[in-house]
Amino acid sequence: GWLGLVRQERGHQPEALAAFRQALARDPLLPDALVGGASAALATGARDDAVRWLTRARRVAPSHPRLAEIERQLSAKGQS
Repeated sequence: GWLGLVRQERGHQPEALAAFRQALARDPLLPDALVGGASAALATGARDDAVRWLTRARRVAPSHPRLAEIERQLSAKGQS
């Protein structure tokens, strides 16, 4: 999960998404990987994928601090 966050911070969204997928292969309930995956998918323009990641993140970590921010971004992109 941390590797995905680092790649995301560096602006390498596709690589971040791959790292989040790898992290979830080891631990399918890792909150940071689920939320990070939603963010990375949204940043790559994969809105439908972002919705799927976000749905899982809401179930696993409904109080994650980044969840509301990503939901707002997703909503804003859906209106454009």
